[in-house]
Amino acid sequence: MTRVMARAVSQRPFPRGRRVLILASVCVLGLVSCGLYYLQCHGRGCGPVSWDDVTGYDTRTVLPLLSKDVVVRSVYFDDRPRSGHVNASVFMVEARREIVDQGLIVGCQVGRGVAEFFQVRRLALIEVYVHWKHDYVNHDLVMVDCFDLPRARNGSRAFIFVKKANRGGHKGHKVYSVESERPLFFPAPRISRGNDIKLLVCVATARYTSYNRRLTVYSMIYHWLKYQRTIGVDHVHFIAHPSFVERGTLQNDVVRQDIQDGFLSVEFWEPWLNSTDNYHGHSQMLAYEDCVYKHRGTYDYIMMCDTDDFFMPRVPGQPRFQYYIRNWCHYGACRFHWIERYPDCGLDSDNVSPDGNITKMLRSATQQRLSDNKSLYKSSVVLDVGIHMPMESISGYSVIHVPSNVAYFAHVRHDHNPGIGGATC
Repeated sequence: MTRVMARAVSQRPFPRGRRVLILASVCVLGLVSCGLYYLQCHGRGCGPVSWDDVTGYDTRTVLPLLSKDVVVRSVYFDDRPRSGHVNASVFMVEARREIVDQGLIVGCQVGRGVAEFFQVRRLALIEVYVHWKHDYVNHDLVMVDCFDLPRARNGSRAFIFVKKANRGGHKGHKVYSVESERPLFFPAPRISRGNDIKLLVCVATARYTSYNRRLTVYSMIYHWLKYQRTIGVDHVHFIAHPSFVERGTLQNDVVRQDIQDGFLSVEFWEPWLNSTDNYHGHSQMLAYEDCVYKHRGTYDYIMMCDTDDFFMPRVPGQPRFQYYIRNWCHYGACRFHWIERYPDCGLDSDNVSPDGNITKMLRSATQQRLSDNKSLYKSSVVLDVGIHMPMESISGYSVIHVPSNVAYFAHVRHDHNPGIGGATC
């Protein structure tokens, strides 16, 4: 009897109220699924990606594009806020061909968290040129708006840039890239050579301006190269405008011999280094970033400076850079004082040893300014770099401030009236 009753209960239909509840739940789940599918398609570009999709400031539109359909074109760090923008790295990304055909190339300017975001994607790093100003010279780039990066830490913000492909711009200005195969944001291999420390110096120069003419007239660049050898530099990477060749600056026998010996390498960036404004504003930063990422894992330490900057060792009997790296810069980065000098004479002598002509001339010249803004970086830990200061790192580092009585950088200035300083070479 009990079994019959149990079978009857099990075969009894659901009460009407319960059936309505189940049906309503199924409908709600269906609507939610359709909504999620729509949002997913809207975000990942299942349909055509329009200009309005990007300018809608919708992270669902932009982030999937970055993760699926684009490759990173550049990284650049600027520590100076412009127009109220936060400090940020600039990532320029190039979209897949279908999006480019619609006139869209999406770029991203980001803060701390983006390193983690792009590291997961393992995207390749290539160079590109980025304009900051609203009255930009190249009308192809437009700043749209910013959004929060999901993996960003410490309240980092991200800006979105949109490039209208082939939509005008001044003649001679275009996005120009040099192919590269280096990885993005992965630590360089830890180099162990015992006491042998390999040091690279990166130099970025603008077009042939009055600054470059001074280099030629005073033969500073030739003596500067000789001087780098004497203080222990292993290699100099020169990023120059092609006008240097046209003007003969790189045709000197000393320069050609350094290139032949492998001490000097020269790379030409015509579109980026085509004006002094772009040079100081961001092209120089792009050049230094490029130099760092090309040589990480090959050189232990990397120094960014100009051909009118001279490293001045002050410890007696220790003229080479390696001594100062071991004692002050081995934690990751060190900052040197930068002293401007106004000598009364050019570098006419071949005596370019640290204790010779250059040192005497620089120490006797008028000291114009003292600032703590020349930095040396350990290549295995650096993430973002700048000409005057270290930025972020992958594994963390300590910044050591080297006292000026230990070593400093002398910035040689020849744009002055004769008679200032009373220096004798």
